[in-house]
Amino acid sequence: MNSAVMMDRIAETSPRAKARMAGVFFALTILTGLFAQGFISERLVVSGDAAAIFGLIGCGIKNLGRLFYFAPLPVVGEAHYLSVFNAEQLQALALLFLNVNDQGAAIALVFFGFAALLKGYLVFRSIFLPRALGVLTVLGGLGWLAFLSPPPGYRLFPYIVALGLLGSLSNILWLLVFGVNEQRWREPASAAEASTWR
Repeated sequence: MNSAVMMDRIAETSPRAKARMAGVFFALTILTGLFAQGFISERLVVSGDAAAIFGLIGCGIKNLGRLFYFAPLPVVGEAHYLSVFNAEQLQALALLFLNVNDQGAAIALVFFGFAALLKGYLVFRSIFLPRALGVLTVLGGLGWLAFLSPPPGYRLFPYIVALGLLGSLSNILWLLVFGVNEQRWREPASAAEASTWR
């Protein structure tokens, strides 16, 4: 099957089916992120102890900052060129890399907050999804923006996650169960098409 045929099939797919597929992929993103954060991260780091930080699990999932999970491996390894450092210095350097990873995660959450604000605005302005979904998404985005200053962000993290999950899960459930209002979805497209032919 060539790409033109595949694109035609995608274009023929109903808006409701496309919305449900978006809901499935959105749910997979949330579930894999929760799994990585809840099960993988905790097994990589013993809080405050740089000597026992790795159980070598492949964790480079989210963004460039996550590479700092791997940076301590060569530092605490047995490479000959590291013999100029003592064990405490190597452990401190490894812990520094992990702290940089935390800062990178906070920066990523800020960008996620901006993305959620924009998505929430678009959902709110759309005519084929309920405005409440947009409001919940905007509230979740505002929560992630708490990481513009990481210390309060980390203190409020459980509440921010709850708010973010409320918005995300509401969107996922709506898209999976109801999809979109197909009649309203088609109205702007029909109007745009009609104005193009004039």
